[in-house]
Amino acid sequence: MCTIVPIVRQCLIDTGVPQSEVSPKEVVHMYLRERFCPPVEIWDDKKLSYKVEPKSVESLDNTQFFLFKEDIQRWATEFLGVYIPDPKEDVKSWVLFPLNTETS
Repeated sequence: MCTIVPIVRQCLIDTGVPQSEVSPKEVVHMYLRERFCPPVEIWDDKKLSYKVEPKSVESLDNTQFFLFKEDIQRWATEFLGVYIPDPKEDVKSWVLFPLNTETS
């Protein structure tokens, strides 16, 4: 999540969401968790209540985390128009810089 949250936060700001609505960065993390984490059913015997909450990102196993990350990447590409790289992915700039061909 260390790469995903800052990229999504900046894209939301760039698309017109007020910075106050995506600060601190935990707000964006909570939004992504609520939208993309698999839900957990919670029954409270003392209160006789039942609720469904998003699962904690830290408690996801490897497969669940991979699917969580993939869903966010797909959503960001489709709705924000941004590519979110995988962790430790070597992202290279696509901007071509002219070669220095001057000779001294």
